[in-house]
Amino acid sequence: MIIRENNVKVEEYSDEFMIKPEDREYKPEELIFFDLEHYVYKKPKCIGVFGACEYDKKSKEIKVTQYMIEDKYEATYILYLAKKYFVNMKEKGKKAIVTFSGNNDFTVINYLFKEQEIYYNFEDEFDSIDIQKEYEKDKNSSIGLKNLEKIFDIVREGEVISGSNLAKTFHKVIKDRSYFKRMPQEKIDKILQYNEQDVVNLYYIYVNWKKYIFEKVEEEIKRLFGNAKVLRMDKDTTSKKGELDNILNKFKNKEANILIGTQMLSKGLDFEDVTLVGILSADMMLNLPDFKSFEATFQLITQVSGRAGRSDKEGKVILQTYDTDHYVIRRALNYDFEGFYDDEIKVRKIFSYAPFNNMISVVVSGKSEKLVEKNIKSMYNSLIYLLKERGVEDFDFILGPSPCAISKINQNYRYQLLFKDDNIEINLLKGIIKYICITKKEIVFDKDVNISIDVNPNNIL
Repeated sequence: MIIRENNVKVEEYSDEFMIKPEDREYKPEELIFFDLEHYVYKKPKCIGVFGACEYDKKSKEIKVTQYMIEDKYEATYILYLAKKYFVNMKEKGKKAIVTFSGNNDFTVINYLFKEQEIYYNFEDEFDSIDIQKEYEKDKNSSIGLKNLEKIFDIVREGEVISGSNLAKTFHKVIKDRSYFKRMPQEKIDKILQYNEQDVVNLYYIYVNWKKYIFEKVEEEIKRLFGNAKVLRMDKDTTSKKGELDNILNKFKNKEANILIGTQMLSKGLDFEDVTLVGILSADMMLNLPDFKSFEATFQLITQVSGRAGRSDKEGKVILQTYDTDHYVIRRALNYDFEGFYDDEIKVRKIFSYAPFNNMISVVVSGKSEKLVEKNIKSMYNSLIYLLKERGVEDFDFILGPSPCAISKINQNYRYQLLFKDDNIEINLLKGIIKYICITKKEIVFDKDVNISIDVNPNNIL
């Protein structure tokens, strides 16, 4: 077992920029920043690297703790070390755990705890703050950690390692006892460095949230164009009734020179004197966990670009992207709809997405996350039972249950089951889903949840 502790010097934080999720306010010294590197194949197999850190107010340092397994015999030992870590943190007065898409990590560690009969209830011990969920709440869209880091001007040391590559590594570690001994020290260091940056960056994002998410673009524009009148159109500025129309009327009446907005600016607006449109982080949506994310990005760029040069005046569009070679970006720049279709249809065919396969989405939503999660699992268990009765044994065509990419809308938590008609007759699948969700709804589901069924959905967010 590799046990690694490291101290990272950080700048003093400011209270005004921190996340305040749902009026909960925790100082960094009350938090644990947590991330796992794990191996999952149909079900969790092991934790490869446990990573967590805490902020030390006195020394102004991040204290990082990491455990990394060297063979399958340590796959249980790392779980005991993880439990001991959280017990110690609780004794030190920590109140909440900060993660990015933490449901995945908690699902893995809770499953493995249960398998090894290690008793620990995170919900009883700590509050939970999920950075991804906070972003979804503020921006009504999803984002991956690496793209979020770009927004926060975070530059990683070393290469970015994909989750699939890490999973392959730890699959080999638990399969071959001597594999770790043959691993180059450079590779081990890279994995530990990658995990350390994951948890340290969570701290940085937490304490600088408002500085980047809400204010950075507006402040920078005001700095560059000091004489310009700037309006902002987003969730915060349009929350009150009538504010949206008020902002649009001000801009239409030329009371402002620059309008900053979210995706709500993409269509339906026509201002004849607008000759310049800028799109920041145009590739952000490319990494959404949705098979239509490429199509949505292409549409967004072409629609937003259409806001410039609406009259006789020539328009110009400036596009910021971190992936200039992506076919979506290249095709959108040239308004090449046919070229985009040719590229996209090849990708869809390779991965058996629509129109080459049918897909069914079932979303369970409600005010209580625990209740929603319980009900989606109840549906899954009923589904497996009925499929087995009809001779189905391979369930790889079922994805989930898991939180939706946009996990909360209008105070409703959302969990999802996805089905592709690989190796199963679509009408059989439809019939069973209808039987569970409609005919047996009162038996399978609680009354306080809603069920939505969508065949070949426009998106799976």
